[in-house]
Amino acid sequence: MINVKPVYKLPYGRIYNLLQFKLKKLHANIETNIANSFIQQLSSPAAALMVFTMKKDGQLRLSVDYRALNMGTVEIRYPHPLISELLDQVRESRIFTKLDLWNAYRLIQIKKGE
Repeated sequence: MINVKPVYKLPYGRIYNLLQFKLKKLHANIETNIANSFIQQLSSPAAALMVFTMKKDGQLRLSVDYRALNMGTVEIRYPHPLISELLDQVRESRIFTKLDLWNAYRLIQIKKGE
């Protein structure tokens, strides 16, 4: 769950017309991410601007502008352990492995509703 400052008014985005091929791309992107459990359907009073930017190869990239929502969220300081604490834990270790953190990040299970 995202903690929002008590006096902050959630942003409401406008609805913009999309060209037909951009609308198809948006629906395909949403369906793919829901099927992969990367996103889930949510009813929220807040909205964020979604735009398409052109890649160098001519394909479309979906970009979501969360800046207005981020301005109203309460920052959680030190949600992760400090690097010095992690280094202290592995001080006696002799064998290390390299983890694929880029792909593993999307596999983290998040409790429904958070």
